[in-house]
Amino acid sequence: AASQSQWLEIPEPPRAGLSMSSIFLGELPAGQAATRQSVAVNVARRFARGSRLRYQTYVYAPPGFAPADLRLEINLLQGERTVLNLPPGKASAPTPGDPRRLALSGELGLAQLFPGRYALQITATDPRTKKTVVREINFLVE
Repeated sequence: AASQSQWLEIPEPPRAGLSMSSIFLGELPAGQAATRQSVAVNVARRFARGSRLRYQTYVYAPPGFAPADLRLEINLLQGERTVLNLPPGKASAPTPGDPRRLALSGELGLAQLFPGRYALQITATDPRTKKTVVREINFLVE
């Protein structure tokens, strides 16, 4: 069996300002009840039409930032067209040991979508500084 490895250097998030991690996607199969249990990251980003897509990202806020102030927009795109505006997400309380890191997660049922390519777009805005950060991840509904 062949294997390959490579070191990946991950820079420290900026100490000032707003930033966001990549978006991670997982899948809850059709018929499985939504739970708080972990779901494996789906690196292929291919999802069955009847399943539920679970997403997660981390927002890194500037020092002294109140999580309740964060404005979030979550959109589902197909090409340049917005297919669905999801209810604004809420970031969790800061992560213990890292007060700047706020987790954001949610779920989206895929049964109402036609098979095809989509993108999940998350926008976070700091209303004090008006700084906005946008992350997007592509996936396929089969």
